[in-house]
Amino acid sequence: MSTEPALTRTQRLLSAWVLLVQHHAVAVLVVSVLLTFGTLYYSAANFKINADIRGMMSDKLSYRGLYKEFSKAFPQQSDTVIVVIDGITTEQAGEARKAIAEQLRKEQAIFAGIYYDEFNRGSHRDGISGRVPKDRPDSGPTPQ
Repeated sequence: MSTEPALTRTQRLLSAWVLLVQHHAVAVLVVSVLLTFGTLYYSAANFKINADIRGMMSDKLSYRGLYKEFSKAFPQQSDTVIVVIDGITTEQAGEARKAIAEQLRKEQAIFAGIYYDEFNRGSHRDGISGRVPKDRPDSGPTPQ
């Protein structure tokens, strides 16, 4: 009688698998690399991320209808970026505002226009707003 315990079916299958992989290590490695690159290619070609919130929600929602009406009524509010600058002094905030506005004006491919105006002078805050895209008519303050 054998002193070794009897192997279960699962143990026999795993033993056979390990033996197969050991004897064909190069082939297993090549197949693994090919499957990995195939999976990467498929993922890159077929999985896309769309972060546009408008595409994530149904147009049938009441909110979407109200938002479309609002956008039509106030086109100057669409595609606008507002920057608020808070400084220790009004002069520092004003200098920062001018420096940022100059840098943003260089990005004409991104911003249709850069406008800046002072807001809340008593609290040392200045603001900059930029409009995107270029094909919209101007409706903001005069550029400085």
